[in-house]
Amino acid sequence: SLGVEDTMRMIYPPIYALHEPLPDSVETQGWPRTVPATAMCFDPRGIYLCDGALGHNLVIWVGSAAPPAAVQELCAQAGPDATSLAYLEGAATGTDTAKKVHGMVEAVRSRSRRRPPVLVVVQGTVAEASVMKGFWIEDRLLSEGTGNANAPPGSGASIGATYAEYLAQLYRQTMQKPASSAGGGH
Repeated sequence: SLGVEDTMRMIYPPIYALHEPLPDSVETQGWPRTVPATAMCFDPRGIYLCDGALGHNLVIWVGSAAPPAAVQELCAQAGPDATSLAYLEGAATGTDTAKKVHGMVEAVRSRSRRRPPVLVVVQGTVAEASVMKGFWIEDRLLSEGTGNANAPPGSGASIGATYAEYLAQLYRQTMQKPASSAGGGH
């Protein structure tokens, strides 16, 4: 069973702006402020850490206009195109920013029972639509043609549901678990 803090993190995952000043240590200075869980609050010039450790992965979201130097401090190219990025574990570049982000990632991981991987998604990619729908829980079905600059071009995919729809879905999933595990003997 989950405690109150873990339940709150599952219902409304914290999202931290990594492009804003970060504490040297969350243990001594506290957590930085969180941003609302909506694509509308994500700055294309920014980089964000989305805490999905309870359910899936940690996600670093990179805005399409994020400073290349900042991206290179945290990520390496992982594929043939410029939008395939991988998180550099352990503050590999050794910069102050990389060390602070590594500290944040490890602090988030320490609140989880397992060591979740870190995925990197870039604004405007198809991967953004599939990964971020679990984080942008305040958004109404955003897709191409709605006038939202954060909807992946050509994806035609829904990014998320309203917060009320998300809570209803969470309630349905929670109510199904006891029934499915009652006869399973797990």
